[in-house]
Amino acid sequence: MDQNTNSEERIRGSKRRQGERNYCSRTGKRLRPAQKQKHLYLVLDDGENGFSFTIRKIDADNLETSTDLELEPCVLRLAAPGPCYSMNSTALGSNIFISCNRYPETMVYSTETEGVAIGPRLPDSMLVGIHTLAATADMQLYALKHNFKTKEQAFAAMSTAGTENSPWMSSSPSRAWSWKSVPSPLPFSGNERVTSYAVHPDGGTIFMTAGKSRFHTFSFDTKRCEWRCHGE
Repeated sequence: MDQNTNSEERIRGSKRRQGERNYCSRTGKRLRPAQKQKHLYLVLDDGENGFSFTIRKIDADNLETSTDLELEPCVLRLAAPGPCYSMNSTALGSNIFISCNRYPETMVYSTETEGVAIGPRLPDSMLVGIHTLAATADMQLYALKHNFKTKEQAFAAMSTAGTENSPWMSSSPSRAWSWKSVPSPLPFSGNERVTSYAVHPDGGTIFMTAGKSRFHTFSFDTKRCEWRCHGE
């Protein structure tokens, strides 16, 4: 019985491949592999519903017709760990990194597997403050912390450098990724705050605008680990 079934499946598969070859020879076209559907992921503050934020998945091909975000599927909903606790998120490759400024634990949401994993713990120097997160093209996450009360600042980078390259490590961010302090001192003082930031198209330069009454724009070269001032 099993041998007959396997023989029928091989015959059907052979006919299907032959039909595809005949179609290509008649039309002069190659069958294109199915393209992977693209999606846009939005992290939204959903405080009115009693949650800290939600991650919503939007079909990139229907951006013009999709206007009501409430109708878009919610792939992840997280409650705030406490009132007025700041939570931060940023894209890192196909992952979304999530952290809170009061707790060292972090989470990583994978857009490929739609799963949530425990991320690497934040260093003690990164707790209690406002976080600025920026991911570079070489899969490094730079985090800048600023505490308005104590004027403390910290600058650290998270990457897979120096970790073991085991197959199971890719599904365990808490072990595959690690934090290291960035040795380059910040070009602005603790009295100044970052008002805007962006990653240059080269994928390795981070721009930041910081100040108090007067603001200056700085760039950080992640390869050379150097800051540069571009003026007001």
